[in-house]
Amino acid sequence: MSRQQIVIYNVYAPNHYRDKEVCWDSLSKNITEEDNSNIILGGELNLILHANEKRGGSFTPDPFRNQLENIMQHGDLVDIIQKNRKYTWSKPRLCRNNIMERLDRILVNIFFLSTFSVVNASILPFVASDHYPTAFALTLE
Repeated sequence: MSRQQIVIYNVYAPNHYRDKEVCWDSLSKNITEEDNSNIILGGELNLILHANEKRGGSFTPDPFRNQLENIMQHGDLVDIIQKNRKYTWSKPRLCRNNIMERLDRILVNIFFLSTFSVVNASILPFVASDHYPTAFALTLE
């Protein structure tokens, strides 16, 4: 078996526009400089890509959504969907006013997926945060 370097980006994207701009510009620059075949990007990205990733409240497209989609396209990154829960963040309110969103995700390079397989991708219970931590496991084929 040959050795392969894996680059893992653990992202905690800020909420404020200016800080988000710096974060996404920096991430975009770093990923375009990397070899595309060895990237895993995950964490709290603090944006939703599609309206179906939000329940409750109103959907407003995030201006940085295009940057994430460009990063995904350039890096040949595939969004790993967790099977046990659809939303990773919630703003508890009374009954119908509860807001839930998928703000956290794991993106893996498609070539990398052809070398390894995702055995488990799940959202863990939360303890002290309004985000549910996301976990995944890779195994050699």
